[in-house]
Amino acid sequence: EGMINSVMGSKPLARSSFLTAPPIIQRNVFSYPTAINCLSTSVTSKGITTKLIMAGDAQGKVVGIMLPALEKSKVNAITYPTQSIITYNKTVHKLHRIRASPAALESTSHVLA
Repeated sequence: EGMINSVMGSKPLARSSFLTAPPIIQRNVFSYPTAINCLSTSVTSKGITTKLIMAGDAQGKVVGIMLPALEKSKVNAITYPTQSIITYNKTVHKLHRIRASPAALESTSHVLA
């Protein structure tokens, strides 16, 4: 008998992962100004900083979209300020994948597109 059970005076409960409730699936549909070729998320060393969804579009831009902008209940169209364009005024030709890895600074990620 475990220490907690002997102190609390209760019997252990039988638990099974097969008896848990099924997960709740939520879906949202958003419109984006151009076609999206690839998606990724930012990664930080400690996971404290707000994550970004990085979208690579058909024009060769990588745009960082803040998660709170997607969590609003009535958002259908994704808009972003020009400061959210990670590639600035550069074009990434044949953009088909985005990878991110944490940097030494908490609020910084290395992004390869």
